[in-house]
Amino acid sequence: MIGVSFGACQGWFHPASGSCAVLVCSGHGFEELCARSTLMRLADQLAQAGMPVLRFDYPGTANAAGGDGDPNLVAGWRQSIKDAALWLKAREGVQDIIVIGFRLGAMLAALEAEAVEGISALALLAPVVSGRQYTRETAILSKIMDTMPSYAVDEQGCCAIDVCGFCTSAETEADLKGLSLHEFRPAKPMPILLMEQRGAKQDKLASSLEAAGCVTTRVPFHGYEELICDPTASRVPTGAIDTVVNWVREIGIGAIGTEPEVAATALVTPDWSEQGVTFGAGGKLAGIVCMPQKRIRNSPPVIFINSGMNYHIGWARSSVRQARALAEAGIMSLRYDLPGIGDSIDELPTGKLPLYDERAEQGLTMAIDWLIEQGHGAPLLFGACSGGYTAFHVARKDTRIEKVLVANLQCFHWTVETGFAVERWRDMRRAEISAAHVRAADARAGSGAGRALSVCKAATGFVRKVLAGSKRRIRDKLVPKKMADDGRVLGWIKEMSARRCELAFVYARGEAGAAMLEAHTGLAVGAPNSFRGVSIHTLENCDHSITPRAAQDELVQLICQLATISPVGGEQAASVAVAAGSAAPATNSGAGIEEPASLPFSSTATATYRHPGMA
Repeated sequence: MIGVSFGACQGWFHPASGSCAVLVCSGHGFEELCARSTLMRLADQLAQAGMPVLRFDYPGTANAAGGDGDPNLVAGWRQSIKDAALWLKAREGVQDIIVIGFRLGAMLAALEAEAVEGISALALLAPVVSGRQYTRETAILSKIMDTMPSYAVDEQGCCAIDVCGFCTSAETEADLKGLSLHEFRPAKPMPILLMEQRGAKQDKLASSLEAAGCVTTRVPFHGYEELICDPTASRVPTGAIDTVVNWVREIGIGAIGTEPEVAATALVTPDWSEQGVTFGAGGKLAGIVCMPQKRIRNSPPVIFINSGMNYHIGWARSSVRQARALAEAGIMSLRYDLPGIGDSIDELPTGKLPLYDERAEQGLTMAIDWLIEQGHGAPLLFGACSGGYTAFHVARKDTRIEKVLVANLQCFHWTVETGFAVERWRDMRRAEISAAHVRAADARAGSGAGRALSVCKAATGFVRKVLAGSKRRIRDKLVPKKMADDGRVLGWIKEMSARRCELAFVYARGEAGAAMLEAHTGLAVGAPNSFRGVSIHTLENCDHSITPRAAQDELVQLICQLATISPVGGEQAASVAVAAGSAAPATNSGAGIEEPASLPFSSTATATYRHPGMA
């Protein structure tokens, strides 16, 4: 994969030698978070079959520039699809484009298909057919997924719909309501794949396509409900992927030529530059480097580690916002995916979580090695929950690491018993959220949206009750009432403190992990602390996933404090701002000497983006 950018968008290009390319248009918000790994695997399989593929993020979403409160987002999303298709057409050897759209991406792709020359086929996966219905469904999803305290919802006061911290503004909601595929007829006949989820009303769309002379293949989307449930509980629909790949291959790969030469391109704004990178054995790990335009001298780069199966943008897009806030403060970062998560290549057994084991630690070590090889110095590690577990254990073993911040860490020891408890939670989460989706879909088909919402509320109450019990059982496994500790945790922290490694623990108020930490070490907020460089902090009005943006901002401040102070016993690092843009790597030698911050590759081209509201 090659990290590329155009306009406000970032994406990944999967090179291949066929003359027929594929453009993948993703879903939006929480649905995109759940489906990221699925669409990456789809693109990877298509590229292996000989078709070059481009995946990209819409403006204001995922790794693209902008935010969910920006104006004219829907128009920007539609324009970005045309821009992406033109980018593909400009690659040497590409003659035709097949567009694959998922959920909202399917609707937007279909609406823009006529505006781009060279589109020869469309695959519509669980397509949104009515924007008005989609906003209702998103509101229902918000109710299904709403297990957070009221303080975590719509804290900015600008969200019309909030699904786990992914906001849809009132303007965006209104613009979406005006879109429809019910009367969609392509200007010219083309093959269409229509993959339908349970309860979808797509007969009218299918009839319209057939009336336009399109050969329309209708197949069920098996596994859709288990895909759009929760990133950590989600199950990749391998059968659906195979169906799409086989359909695309039947249409044709086109003439086989030479793989187009594509240079990595960075997305550049006045405050930061970002670029997709691959590293590790065979380049199988993927992530985004965020480089400040003016970097603080001697500040370590920050590594964001996956929490659960949330890919590198983070839950509620938190890692993107935090990385860019750090860049504005002069600190560079890398947010990346462990094997089997998001954009990184999956070599794990089906259903095996790439968390809490040596593979997660190996992946993080590869990220550390890569940053040091690039000349950026030893990083500050930041992880929450499972990411905090990985950060802690790698930091205690790797003496290069001098700073680590872990948030909402649930355990220091991962046992088979704990693993079984988490797997039970995943099964329960997947089954119950999927059942809520199905019940709402059936009610919607039979009795309208009002009935669907009432059924959804009843289902949500049941889900909350079941999940609360499941979480209590997991907590009991992690924090038994009488914790027997052999002293290893205390010894680890003493060793880290002795070698002057700064270690910050952060917990949301009421988190069970805080009790676990105290039981192991005696460390607690407000309690005497004899460990040099070890600190404990509390996030108020915050959930386990750190959904509230105010809490995310607090973490940025804590990272800044940790990053701009030398190891224990040293002086505060010099804060000399340096200019970006040189090919020379940044180093940490000679505090106070200006050196240019740099993007990871000297050959990197740039695509400068300025928000429409910028002067």
